[in-house]
Formats: sequence, C-alpha cells, structure tokens
Amino acid sequence: MVSLAPSFISEFQDIAPEQLIAGLKKLGFYGVSETALGAEQVSAASAHLFESSSQPIMISSACPTVVEFITKYQTDLAKYITGLYSPLLAHCKLLRNIYGHDIGIVFVGPCISKKYEADTHSDLLNISITFKYLKQWFEQENIVLAELKPDKSDVFIPHKAQEGALYPVDGGMIAGIKANCNVITPNFISISGIGNIKKALENLEDSETGHKIFLALLGFL
Repeated sequence: MVSLAPSFISEFQDIAPEQLIAGLKKLGFYGVSETALGAEQVSAASAHLFESSSQPIMISSACPTVVEFITKYQTDLAKYITGLYSPLLAHCKLLRNIYGHDIGIVFVGPCISKKYEADTHSDLLNISITFKYLKQWFEQENIVLAELKPDKSDVFIPHKAQEGALYPVDGGMIAGIKANCNVITPNFISISGIGNIKKALENLEDSETGHKIFLALLGFL
C-alpha cells in the first residue's frame, strides 16, 4: 500500500493522478491512498485540542523535522508540542484500521525526515522513499506514466482527500484547522524553513497576545 504525499501534483505535473496510480500498481502495490487523509484527521484533532486546552502556546507535531529540532535544540519549548501523530502516521493508522494491521505501507514523497518516522514507528510505517527514487524505479521497470491508460479501478482508496491536500502549502494546515474550529479570535501562525522557525521561537514564551497561539511549522520548505 502506498501513502502518497499531496505534493505529487507538482512532482508529476503532466501526469494524471490515475496514471500515477496505475504506474504504482504496475510496481506491485495493491493500492494508493493520499497522505492528505491523515492530514485531515490531524487538523480535526488539532482544532479540538485548541478549543479544549487552556495551554497558551501550541506547536504542531505535524512536521518531524520541526519536532526533532525543538526537542534537540529548543528543549524548553518541547512541552508545547501537541503530541498528536503526524499526518503520515495518522494516515498509516487509518489504513491499518481499514485494510488490516498486517499490511505493508510505503510512503512516497519529498521529505527525507519521513525515513526517521519509518525507523521510529515501524509498527505503522514500513518504508519511506522519495519522489526521485520512485522515478528511478519507474525507469528501471520501463514504466512510462504518460503512456499508461488507467481503468476505473485506478483511483485513490479508500476515497479522495479534500482539504488535507493543502497541508504542504504554507498555511495549509491552518486552513484545515479553521475548517474544524469554532474559535474566532486565536492567533494561528504559519512559518516555513528552519531558519525562520528558529527566529520565531526566540522569546516565544515572553510574547503576550491576549489569545492562545497555535504554531504550524514546516521545516522542509
């Protein structure tokens, strides 16, 4: 089973999703599911946590790169990390609940930090590979995606994702949280890049806004 990162759209710009699914099946995979389904679950859980918690600062645990950075270099802020599964791990759990806990799951996407998740959560995620590796694999097997003619079974399973597909876009996670949140006055902050994140976290605890703060941080952009 493949957990496919939503950024496949930009990586395979001239390829229809159905052609990519057909190609992955030719490699031997049973089916292809969007990691974005896990992102939707994380957004809903984050919204609930934000509404129910009295904690003044919350840092999303969605990006493993950010979690590792904070736990190693900003240890005093680690207590603010939500502790929720990342979108990928939430997706893996969803797939195992639907298709059985003995299935094999391979993540395909741009982020090498997912390899760390495969190492630390091998009960959920078996292997993580990059888009670059996948393209090489297609070449080795002489699979030309543009020439494939998908059939009606070449669709995302168990169903297509909705707002979760925005997760890799700067601010995409916040859009998903707001869609599940009734609070109208919080400070949602989206920051990308470790350098920018490091600056933003400086003196964070000294900031006083009068509202709770939710930080959606992505380290790989």
